[in-house]
Amino acid sequence: MSSYGSRIQRIIPDRERIEDEHQKETSGYRYSPNPMTREFKRIDLLPSWADPTARRKGCYLDIALLHQTPRRLCALASRLSHESWEKSTEDTDKSLLERLASQGEEHGKSLRGHVLILAIEGPRYWWVEMDAYTVGVIPMGSTSTMYGEAKRLSGEELVRVKSELPEGTLQLRIRAFSEQTLQRIIKQQKNHRLPEWQEFCSFVEHIIN
Repeated sequence: MSSYGSRIQRIIPDRERIEDEHQKETSGYRYSPNPMTREFKRIDLLPSWADPTARRKGCYLDIALLHQTPRRLCALASRLSHESWEKSTEDTDKSLLERLASQGEEHGKSLRGHVLILAIEGPRYWWVEMDAYTVGVIPMGSTSTMYGEAKRLSGEELVRVKSELPEGTLQLRIRAFSEQTLQRIIKQQKNHRLPEWQEFCSFVEHIIN
């Protein structure tokens, strides 16, 4: 027991250093979907949504990064098998995670610990497809038609309004994703015909690469 305890004590300074760097560098960013600039801007609170004129043509998706766990903690976890945490630097950690991810999901399993909380406003026709992803995804909340279009309705009238909602109705949701799940989504949807998927994948790639 004592040997394991001493090893934990040895990696705690790395964890604290990584968390400090993460707070300074990545906390509170807003994404601008302009494909010509791909900028991140610091925010303090939930951002106002991006200018629709900056979107891809025909795209009805707004997205913001609200929070993420320190990615380099995943590299620290990956180094445990060889007890190589003392070799940890920003560049070597990034290279390690890229190499493990390229070898498949089992080798890159530590990336399940890199969690990104995203606020996404998109049309119902896109959410139907996004809802197919359930592993490594935590729904945290969403706007509701019960307090919008269907407010104060009941019975058959409520059912009729709910059933007749247009596919283009926008819903705002907050979800937590593991990076491993986001990598899977990029691989499967990056070249999708819907511009919303193209926008989503471009945004995620910008964050994690």
